[in-house]
Parts: sequence; C-alpha cells; structure tokens
Amino acid sequence: MKKSLFLVLAFFVVLLLIAGCGQPAPAPTPEETEEPEEEVVEEIQEMSISIGSAFPEGSEVFNSAVLFKELLEERSEGKISVSLLLAGAAGNEEAVAEAVSIGELEGQCAGVTFLNMFAPEYFFMEVPFAAVDFEHWKNVWESQYGEDLRTSMRERGNTEIVQYIFRGQRFLFAKKPVTAPEDMAGVKIRMPSIRGWIYVWEQGIGAAPIGVPMTEIYTALATGVVDSADGDLSAALGYRYDEVLDYCMLSRHQVMMGYWAFNVDWLNSLNGPTHDMIVQAAIDAGAEITADSLSREPDYLAELEERGVTLVEWTPEQRQVFQDAAEEALIQLYEEDYILTREEVLQFAN
Repeated sequence: MKKSLFLVLAFFVVLLLIAGCGQPAPAPTPEETEEPEEEVVEEIQEMSISIGSAFPEGSEVFNSAVLFKELLEERSEGKISVSLLLAGAAGNEEAVAEAVSIGELEGQCAGVTFLNMFAPEYFFMEVPFAAVDFEHWKNVWESQYGEDLRTSMRERGNTEIVQYIFRGQRFLFAKKPVTAPEDMAGVKIRMPSIRGWIYVWEQGIGAAPIGVPMTEIYTALATGVVDSADGDLSAALGYRYDEVLDYCMLSRHQVMMGYWAFNVDWLNSLNGPTHDMIVQAAIDAGAEITADSLSREPDYLAELEERGVTLVEWTPEQRQVFQDAAEEALIQLYEEDYILTREEVLQFAN
C-alpha cells in the first residue's frame, strides 16, 4: 500500500514538472527592465534641437513645449538639449510653420494655422462653430480623413504631426455684452488671416473680421484696430485680454487644438532609438497637457473674473441662434473649400 501511494505521488510530481516547462518565463524584475533602457540611452545621438511656437506663456501649447524639453532632456540623460523659442521668439505662427517646413527649426508646438497653410481642404474641423465637441473632433481625427490630413502635411509641408493638444474651447470677448448675432453686426473682431474663420464670422454672424497675427493681438485691441476678439482661455489670459476687453461670452463656439510636429527630413535622418525617444516625448507632453486642459476651464474663468472681466453666460436658445446663423455660412464654405460637405462632417458627431 505504501509503495502504491508513493508511485501515485511520484506520478503527480512528474506531471507538475512537465506542466511547469510549458509555462512562460516569469516577468522581469524592475532591475531587469532598466537594462534595455540604459542600452537605448547609449544609442541616442547627441544633439541640440530647436522648437518654435508663437503661443504665450501660460497657454497649453507653451506649457506642452516646456514639458517636452523636461521629458526629453531627462530621458536622454542630457544627450539631447532642447532650445525653446516660444511666445513669438521665432516669429508668428506662419513664420514658425515655414521654418519647420524648410528645416530651419526641427519642430514646433503649434496651433492650427499651419494646417491651413499646407492642407487647406482638410481644415473643416478647425473653423468656428464646426465641431460639436471634442469627441466630435476626435472622431474625425481618428478616421481616414485624419490620416489623409497627416499625409498631406507630410507631402506638402514636409511636416510630420505626431500628437495633438486639446486647448479647450474658444470664447468671445468684447467691450460690451453680446447675446445675439445682431450685437456683433459690424463689430471689428480680431481673426487670424484664415479664410474659413473670417468667412463664418462675416457671412454668418455679421461681424467685421480683421486679420491680425497672434503676436499683435494686444496692440490691435489697445489701439482700437479691433474692438473684440475670441480665443481659448489660457491664450486670452496670456495676452491680457482683461486689460482691454470687459466681457467674456461663454460661447464655447469652437474646439481649439494644438499640435506637435517636426520636419520630416530631419526626423527621418535620426537613428531608431533617437527618433522614437523624441516622438514619444512629444506624445507624452501633448497627452499630459490635454488631460490637464479638460478640467481647467473653471480655473481660467475664475481668474478672468478676478482680473475684472464680466462673464456672460449664453442660454441654450441664445447659443442655438448663433449656431443657426453660422450654419448657413458653414454649408457654403464646405461646398467651396473642403473635401467633405457639412452634412458629412456632422455624421461624425453621432
């Protein structure tokens, strides 16, 4: 009996040993996972790169650029140094985009202007009153049309977009309360020199848009070149709208995005580990600022109030009147300028 019991136990031990041979290797310990990282750092090319942006201090784009520098210099253990040319130090948005395209700058933390420069027919989500919300914008970005946009930017602008940054929504600022399109009739409003933006505000809302570069907004408002402006809240705070405009309409009329992008030729000249480390730093810098931006609106509005700006909330009915006025212009604009109709774009909101 004892011999039989021993044979049974031995049989099960053998089975367990055989089964164990087919199991995956245990997960590496934290110490083991550090070794490949050290090997990667050894392969990183030593260099200095320059990143340009026209956006002011405190804006999501500015903050993302600062974070990118911190991440990349830390991860490369100093082998890559990043020079930041921010707040217009490398020129306005158009100048920065052109510098990246021709290789004078390695990269940019940008707004939307460069999309209109190199792929204008894909600009349909970046105009006023176009996107229903951030999810609507993301649905298009993740579709084939988003991929076609990025391909066009590579082919025409020699620019590789690697990440987006959600900057919040756009708000209307003025010297008087605005609650209906009639209140903006003939009012000089600052716009970037982008046809789609000017068209919607002029043909739809009835305002008088005037093209003013981002870096000249404050001067244009202070000298009366324009009497109103719109913008995402962090940029409005950075450009001190509160010193020249008394009212902020909580219009939320445009989803505002930023982008991380690099010169294609330069990016392709890097070895694999260096390329991947730089791109990943941009991806992470964009994602962290986006996550932060999604919850920052109440803080920004509170700061505007502390600076003396009166907040004007629109009722759903008032906002719909503005949307309806803009919609007529959007339909025509899409037919003339973009690859999709307005109806096709709205389907991505469902």
